[in-house]
Amino acid sequence: EMWLQAKWEASYDDSIQPPNRYDYTNVVQAWAHSDSPNAAGRAIWWLRQLQEQFMDSGDSSFRPTESAYVGCLVALRRTKDPRAAAVASEQFLTEIWDRSDVDTFYPSAALYNTVLYAWAKIGDVKKAESLLKEMCTKAPRNRYCTPDVFSFTIVVKAWCESKHPDAPEHAERLLQMMLEFAEATGNDKVKPNVVTVTSVLNCWAKSRRPDAPARTEAILERLKESEELLRPNL
Repeated sequence: EMWLQAKWEASYDDSIQPPNRYDYTNVVQAWAHSDSPNAAGRAIWWLRQLQEQFMDSGDSSFRPTESAYVGCLVALRRTKDPRAAAVASEQFLTEIWDRSDVDTFYPSAALYNTVLYAWAKIGDVKKAESLLKEMCTKAPRNRYCTPDVFSFTIVVKAWCESKHPDAPEHAERLLQMMLEFAEATGNDKVKPNVVTVTSVLNCWAKSRRPDAPARTEAILERLKESEELLRPNL
């Protein structure tokens, strides 16, 4: 913060160029990785300063960066109350949507993934999946929030860790949803990776259900026969 202020002061007599959005982003990121109890508040405050600079000047060099928004979400995620962090993160995401026309910035998959992780971390897998479906719904109108393999994998793993009796079906359903979304959009970044598939297999294997062996074998056979997934490894 002291460095940023000094740079502003030095710029008044044209000694150096004034700060830009990357300078502000560095300050936000510094707070995002700080252990200070007020880190989230300070990170968001500096983002607000950047937003005001952009609105007042109309200068694109002050347009908020994705990293600045992600930094705020990371700072929120590091707070001591995980549920409060998840709620605050989603509210922050909603605010970004509300300001999107002003900031000319739209929520990206990276931002959504951070919020997905916040809900998954506290075991609210249904909330995480509802946000994932929101990404899929909004993707045709806003390509920035198109889900990627990490978006789906976060929710798949959340189901696997939920101990819900129907978790294997939910995990496998999301695997199928990934394939259908990838085919419909032509987006290879949505195709499942080894973590996604292994998570689904583990979910079935650890369920101890009588149909689990057959279901895991069926997935493995599909891997061996299909070009759309990935070749099975050890």
